[in-house]
Amino acid sequence: MTQKIYVTSDEHYNHTNILGYTKRGLKYPTVEEMNDGLVKEHNSVVKDEDLVFHLGDYTFKDVGYAVSCLKQLNGTHCFIRGNHDKWLTDYDQNGLGALQRAKDELKNQGSDPNKILWVKDYYEMKNKYGYFCMGHFPMLTWHKSNRGSIMLHGHCHANINYLNDNSVKRLDAGVDSAFEIKGNYKPFSLEEIVDLMKDRKTITIDHHE
Repeated sequence: MTQKIYVTSDEHYNHTNILGYTKRGLKYPTVEEMNDGLVKEHNSVVKDEDLVFHLGDYTFKDVGYAVSCLKQLNGTHCFIRGNHDKWLTDYDQNGLGALQRAKDELKNQGSDPNKILWVKDYYEMKNKYGYFCMGHFPMLTWHKSNRGSIMLHGHCHANINYLNDNSVKRLDAGVDSAFEIKGNYKPFSLEEIVDLMKDRKTITIDHHE
């Protein structure tokens, strides 16, 4: 089967207050319903053979809880650290890094440790769809932005979409932005992202021309 690539961010699993900070509370009266709803939205598009990039703030909770959610999600997963990802930033008493702790916990919970591939602070990717720069926070300028590369970020919960819209090749890939743009909380496929970016401008704001 052909692997598809998806990007999402800022799920905030098990974060009750996010229901009030965003529009999620209109659809999900409780955090438990939000958790279940986000899993269903994810699995409605992502298949087991697909690859998913999470751009931060997956959950406030510890690695055990993070993995209990991850087990329910289709696909293989790569994680960018967000400012609220305690499970990706804290280290346990044995000094294990975040990736190894997550893999060990997946195994402990009876799941494939290779369900998570890596944990990074920033990532760049080139494929047939183009060049992508990924981080939790939005950038004003980024690598190859003068050549049409696309900046994918989270953190903003759709609050800077007015700055991104129709002006720059930058996208808030978080679930709240997905709701504003698509009317659902599903991850963005790369095909969707390229389609959204196709008419946007390539603007050079520094000396790289």
